Amino acid sequence: MFKPTPKAARESALIVVDDNFVGIWFLKTTEFSDVMFGIMADGVDQFRVVTRFRYYDPDDPGNDPFSTKDHKSTHEYGLQSTREDVIAKVRLIVSMMELGTGYKAGEVLMTERGPEGAMDDIAKQGWAHVRKIPAAGAAP
Repeated sequence: MFKPTPKAARESALIVVDDNFVGIWFLKTTEFSDVMFGIMADGVDQFRVVTRFRYYDPDDPGNDPFSTKDHKSTHEYGLQSTREDVIAKVRLIVSMMELGTGYKAGEVLMTERGPEGAMDDIAKQGWAHVRKIPAAGAAP
């Protein structure tokens, strides 16, 4: 099942870490590109897999991860399966990409520590560029 990704999400490639977050993977694919996968629960045995490809702005030697000049393409897929099966499918795709690129992917899964624990784990990754956005209605 394919669900189109809303325009705002395609442009920002936002993966939200909340109670529906399952996992995130990041893989450098060349010196000038990377790919990120995210899984979110979308009901009982329903999951959304978001894939974001990023091609760095050639005029930015620092490869600013928040550059608006990078080219990003985002694709979203709906899967009906178990959490374990969806994780295994994404791991298989990522492992094949690792073989093809020679780079090693990073992975963070939701644990019993919940979204805050997942955010802490993501923020510790060398590949992560995290911006905390307050929830709607929360104090700044």
